[in-house]
Amino acid sequence: MGLDPSVFHWPEGKSFKAGDVLIFNYSNPLFKVEQVTKTQFDNCYSDYNPIKTYDSGHDKVKVEKGTTYFICAVPDYCGYGMRIVINAQGAEYVVGGKIGWDLDPSVFHWPEGKSFKAGDVLIFNYSNPLFKVEQVNKTQFDNCYSDYNPIKTYDSGHDKVKVEKGTTYFICAVPDYCGYGMRIVINAT
Repeated sequence: MGLDPSVFHWPEGKSFKAGDVLIFNYSNPLFKVEQVTKTQFDNCYSDYNPIKTYDSGHDKVKVEKGTTYFICAVPDYCGYGMRIVINAQGAEYVVGGKIGWDLDPSVFHWPEGKSFKAGDVLIFNYSNPLFKVEQVNKTQFDNCYSDYNPIKTYDSGHDKVKVEKGTTYFICAVPDYCGYGMRIVINAT
């Protein structure tokens, strides 16, 4: 990052997701980066009270979902364009990892240890049309059977499902496959 007004436009046309990493490179110690509120961003001044200050010259900042504001700590430089706004969507998760949504008992345990948030996106990849995904209630999940009345059915083979806050249940539409582990529970904050 140098004194360059085009920095302000750098995020334009880019797509950011929660978990992406921004790297701020600069050699001048005055150019330290401050994460600030929208008001501080609009005023190009943090009032010596930024949300966070980065000052290593090679700052790595993990993007969080939502809108995040960054400015150069030097107010005049911020006014010249050394400030950016990052709008990040939820994280994307491929259900089952490399295996995908497949007839494998490890799929059932795939959500363990992950922290899902409302707005994240689950991607169900599968090539077998029998593996279609059904979003179901807890009883249907426990019984591995939607009784032909799921909350929603996904059948594209590359289904993207936006996670909602709370607990959501997914099963394979084939009851026996569900019983072998093609079912997951997602708990999202």
